[in-house]
Amino acid sequence: MAYARLELHLRHIGGGYGAEARFRLQPSAADTILTTISDPCITFDLDLLTALSLDPEGYGRQLWGMLFADQRLCTAFVSARAQAEAQRCPLRLCVRLDVDDAAAHALRWETLSDPESGGRLALQERVLLSRYIDSPDLAPVIRPARGDLRALAAVANPAGLERYGLSPLNVRAELARIRRALHPIPLATVTGTDGRHEASLPGILAALHEGPDIFLLMCHGSTHEGESYLWLENDAGGLERVRGADLAEGVAGLSSRPVLTLLVACRGASSERFQGALAAAGPRLARAGLPAVLAMQGEISLTTAAKFMPALFRELQRDGQIDRAVAAARATVGDRPDWWAPALFLRLDDGCIWAGEQPPAPPIERAVNADNRVASFVNEGVIQGSVTLFNN
Repeated sequence: MAYARLELHLRHIGGGYGAEARFRLQPSAADTILTTISDPCITFDLDLLTALSLDPEGYGRQLWGMLFADQRLCTAFVSARAQAEAQRCPLRLCVRLDVDDAAAHALRWETLSDPESGGRLALQERVLLSRYIDSPDLAPVIRPARGDLRALAAVANPAGLERYGLSPLNVRAELARIRRALHPIPLATVTGTDGRHEASLPGILAALHEGPDIFLLMCHGSTHEGESYLWLENDAGGLERVRGADLAEGVAGLSSRPVLTLLVACRGASSERFQGALAAAGPRLARAGLPAVLAMQGEISLTTAAKFMPALFRELQRDGQIDRAVAAARATVGDRPDWWAPALFLRLDDGCIWAGEQPPAPPIERAVNADNRVASFVNEGVIQGSVTLFNN
């Protein structure tokens, strides 16, 4: 699929953020720097956003206004989107964050509003939103052929969860749901009931050593002093809290890694310390070298998950484009209060998880003059209006 890509790199500077906007339009093999903002002009009012945590639309409007308060950055977005639409291809919008910037990762980027329509960007297939994480890993990303895809699911249901107010999992029901969603991709499992080993860190790493292309981990999690913990099992099936960093380190040591990893938080926790742990582990896994990580921000409800996961894999098997599949799957749960929960950490420029020929990009001469489109946006007050409206 032909595509355009806009990367917004946020850099922490003093009490705020600077930014750089890089754009690439196929068939170009090089980026264009649309703007560089070296002063800390971008600030996020965390108290205001926290107050809007139960209002995703209000949160998204305010977050857009804070991110694009500098008109240079807003103009860069509008210009990139106009170029993409002129080529009739989607715009991949990548918010690039430092892996250790916990405050930035805690923001709900998936709620960002559309400056034109006021709708939700993450529910569109015209703008494919993801978070980008740098990785020092030098291992090449080898994508499998579509017909060779294999999956692994690990469901951790350690004994003793009730002592912490957490609900045990119905492992068989969860595995049946996962198997239906992934069909016809072959699925191996790691659970305390599979006769092989418990859903412990060593057991999971041993199963990953066999080279699955898709890895799904379902477990409870918690956070403590900025560190994420996954509530896995020990060799006897009891509870063992494992740092997300330890899982990332183990994955980094594998000779073959999954091209797509999904971290799904289990339901049943009410305390804030149990919220967001898997999403906090997402950046660490991406930095460890995983090409695509989809993690849930907090707990996703049973109703939302039951609709989202089948739609995700149904869409993914159409073309292998994980960011497009996530957007389409989010649209199926757009009426749910937690539609924004899935967060995609992506290192693949083209978003495709399997190898194959991509259709050629439309010829450049078919494009309309995107500069005229940007000018019309300015004249119609779209740019200025988006900034003014959201800052009031």
